[in-house]
Amino acid sequence: PSLPKHECVDKLLIKLKDSSNRRASYRCIVTAIYPDGEKLEEGASTDGKIALEMSEPIIKPYFYTIFIPDGYDKAFNNLTDDELYNTYRFVAIENILRSILKKNATKKLEQLKGGIND
Repeated sequence: PSLPKHECVDKLLIKLKDSSNRRASYRCIVTAIYPDGEKLEEGASTDGKIALEMSEPIIKPYFYTIFIPDGYDKAFNNLTDDELYNTYRFVAIENILRSILKKNATKKLEQLKGGIND
């Protein structure tokens, strides 16, 4: 049987209790799949460390209560919306959107060039 997520956080904190290496990363990969099967993938990560204890409020995802991103003195669950815009999920989504826009712009240019050469 698996542990409830809250208990998994407690278990991790106990395991890391005496550890000096508390480095951690959140990573996100976003994949866009075109109807022809072509795939675009982009990712991003946020590096940080695991806190010594959970911070309130305890919200989902539960590991947000113990992950402190580099450059901050508070856990993910206490970041403002503006601060979250520079983290792994938002950056990965921005990256895939840029790739899609670039691919679509390139495709349109190729179509225009093809029409000129006819």
